[in-house]
Amino acid sequence: VKDLSGLEYCSNLQKLYLHKNSIADISPLASLTTLQMLVLEENAITDISPLASLTNLQTLYLNENSIDDISPLASLTNLQGLSLYSNSIDDISPLVANGGLSDGDSVELSDNPLSDKSLNEYIPQLEERGVEVEWEDTRSYPCEEVVTIPDPALEAAIRTAIGKPTGDLCKSALSKLTQLDVSQRGIIDLTGLEYCTGLKELNLANNEPPWNLTDLEKSELYFNRISDISALSNLTNLTTLHLTWNEISDVSPLSNLTNLTVLTLAFNQIEDISALSSLTELNTLLLGDNQISDISALAALTKLEGLFLLGNQISDITPLSALSNITKLRLDKNTIDDISPLSNLTALTDLDLGLNRIKDISVFANFNQLERLSIGGNQISDVSSLSTLTYLESVNLQSNRITDISSLSNLTNIYYLNLYRNSITDISALSGLTTLSMLFIDANEISDISPLLENSGIDVGDKVGLSDNPLNETTINNYIPQLEERGVEVAY
Repeated sequence: VKDLSGLEYCSNLQKLYLHKNSIADISPLASLTTLQMLVLEENAITDISPLASLTNLQTLYLNENSIDDISPLASLTNLQGLSLYSNSIDDISPLVANGGLSDGDSVELSDNPLSDKSLNEYIPQLEERGVEVEWEDTRSYPCEEVVTIPDPALEAAIRTAIGKPTGDLCKSALSKLTQLDVSQRGIIDLTGLEYCTGLKELNLANNEPPWNLTDLEKSELYFNRISDISALSNLTNLTTLHLTWNEISDVSPLSNLTNLTVLTLAFNQIEDISALSSLTELNTLLLGDNQISDISALAALTKLEGLFLLGNQISDITPLSALSNITKLRLDKNTIDDISPLSNLTALTDLDLGLNRIKDISVFANFNQLERLSIGGNQISDVSSLSTLTYLESVNLQSNRITDISSLSNLTNIYYLNLYRNSITDISALSGLTTLSMLFIDANEISDISPLLENSGIDVGDKVGLSDNPLNETTINNYIPQLEERGVEVAY
C-alpha cells in the first residue's frame, strides 16, 4: 500500500494496522479522530504532522521510518504506548511537553541519534514522571577500565550480549548487563564475570562443549565444565541463577547473593549446602542429583515454593518441617523412611517420594491440596490416608505392597493411576473413577476386570494396562473385547 486516499471517510475507526507497506503520505488519517490504536511501522514516513489531531490515540507505532521531527506528538495526551525506534530523531522535547505521558506509560526510542540534551535531560525527566523509556546510548566513550576475559567462549557470549564484537570490553558496559545466557558453551573459567554487577538473571547450565565440535574436539573438552564459581560472589543483584550440569562442589561463593529467588544447581558434585542458608528470598531451588545428605541449611528458606532434592543421599528431612509455603517437592531417589516432618506442608500440590524406604504415609491425610503424587518403589501397604485427597489427578503407587485399594474410590478427579506391581486382587474401587484415562494395573493378582466395564468414563482414547495378571476367561473373551469396542487401548 502506498496511497491512503479514501481512508478519510472511515470516520469511526478505532484501530488501524498499516505496518510493512510503502506509505509516505499519511494526510488522509488526519480526520480519523476516533482512532485509539495506530500501527505505521516499517513504512517511508517522514512527516507525521497529520497525527496532531488524533487526540484519542492510546497506542502508536512509528518505528522503522525516516522521522526526525516528533513535535506533532506533543498534543497526543492520551498516549500510553509509543514506539519510535529506528528513526532519525534527535530531539524528544515534544514528549516532555506532552503532559499526558506519565506513570505506567512506555516509550521506545532505541536506534535513534538522540542528542546529549535528550539523553541527559529529557529522558531522565520522563523517567521521573514514571514513564518507562527504552533507549540505547550510541555515543562513544573512552574505556575507564578495560576488562580481560580469558575464557574465549565467555568473552564471545558477553560481546554478543552487549553488542560489541570487537574492541576493548569496558567495565561500565559489563555492569549494565541485566541478563546473560551462557549455557552449553564449554566455559570453564568465569574470570571477568565479576564485573557484570547488574546481572539479575544468569544461566551457566550445562557447560560442556557445543555438539557441533568434531569428535576429537569433544573428547578433549568433554569434561571441561565449570567447577569454580568464585567470580559470582559479588553479583549481588542476581535474582535468577542457573548452574545445572557442571562440576561444582563448593557453593560458598553464593552466600552473598541474597536477592536470589531462583537457583538451579542440579547435576553437580555438591555435598555441603550450608552456604545456602542465607538465601532467604529463594522461591525455587533445584539441587537434584548431587551428593547431599545434610539439608539443615534449608530450614531458614521459608519462602520456598518449589524444592527439588531428588537423587541425593538424604535420610533426615526434619529441616523441611517449617517450609509451609512449598507447593512442589521432589525427594525421590533418596534413603528416606520417615516422612512425618512433612506434616505441616499443607500447601503441597505436587509431591514425589518415589524410590525411598517409606512404609507409613498417614501424614498424607493433611495434604488436601495435593494434585499429583508419586510414591512408587517404596514399602507401602496401607493407602487409606489418600481417601480424602479429592483434588488428586495423577497418582503413581507402582512397586509397593498394596492389596486393598478401596480408599481410592473417592478420587473422582483422577485421570492417571499407576498400580503396577503390587498384590491387588479386587479393583471394584475403580468403577466410579470416571475421569480415568490412563490406568496401569499390570503385575498384580487380578482376574476379574468387570469394574472397568461398569466405569462409563473409560472409553475412546483411554489406556489400560493389564499384563502379567491371572485374568480369567470371561475377562479375556468378553470384558477386554467390550473395552476395545469402546475405543479403549488395552494391553494384556
